[in-house]
Amino acid sequence: MTLNLLIELLPFPEAARTQLEAYHREYGVSSYVDELRMLFNAHDSADAAPPLPAATTAANASVAPARLSARLRENRDECWARIAEREDALEFYLYFCTLLVAEAEERYSARFGYEAYLRIARDLVRWSESCYRRNGCYGLEEYRWFERMLDNKIVELGVLQFEMCKLSEISEKKIEQTLKEGIKERRPAVADRDSDDVIKVHIPAGAHFSPCNIQEALTEAWLYFGTSRVYICHSWLLDPALAQLLPEGSNISYFQSLFDLIGVNYCARQAEDLLFVRASSDLGDYRSYLASIEASSLQKNALAYLEAGNKLGLGLGVLKVGVFKTPA
Repeated sequence: MTLNLLIELLPFPEAARTQLEAYHREYGVSSYVDELRMLFNAHDSADAAPPLPAATTAANASVAPARLSARLRENRDECWARIAEREDALEFYLYFCTLLVAEAEERYSARFGYEAYLRIARDLVRWSESCYRRNGCYGLEEYRWFERMLDNKIVELGVLQFEMCKLSEISEKKIEQTLKEGIKERRPAVADRDSDDVIKVHIPAGAHFSPCNIQEALTEAWLYFGTSRVYICHSWLLDPALAQLLPEGSNISYFQSLFDLIGVNYCARQAEDLLFVRASSDLGDYRSYLASIEASSLQKNALAYLEAGNKLGLGLGVLKVGVFKTPA
């Protein structure tokens, strides 16, 4: 798919659409973008990896994926670092990721289907609008997110997104060993307790949350991925403190009820980032922001909760076994 066609298909604001088209006219055929593209995709070729010893044993054979993965990380780090040097880095991240997503249409559709491709591509619009609210420009701060989409690891099913990942990778970077053990203890009975594969549940911005929609999304995921893997969620929506800030029977409370809480990270500021545009050390910034918008009851209650000296955190939960009738 061409970039211009993707821009036409997605509901970008007119200003963002015009900006992307202008970047494409300037950089669409340029050695600069070609070099960035080659860095990002270098792992697709065995030539991107350093020479490997002959795989004469199973141990040697297992080294190859690890080295390819390491080279992929290095190449992509360099790709993003080059863009970060630009004065218009945020805007260029949006352009470059939109270009990559357009080029990924065929391989993503082959895995998940064309409609799924268009659904996940809408994240470009969601995150660009988030960047506008936070920085006053249509850009992209979450460009790392699109790495996983472009690697066919994330699919949007109903109102939720599901990411295929490795528990070991998450544990090393985001959660402590005790949380890792907590996840293993809650694996479905039919699962391989030593398996490293998990499904991570994400909530897209603007999702039309309701018990029915959530149930439909999970059922669709079970049909697609099967029922033997553990499903985890790492989100501010799992902070138990929200029970004090939300009315009884809220959609968020229902979502929380589906998960066994393993732990809460109170150093993370995701809740404040999303409720008040950007986390701040000055609560006055939150008051000013809420005064400038039609604030929701959750935003007002969250501000009062923080003013009382409390913290909002990032909860980690494991989807309960048998919450819904799983498909046969």
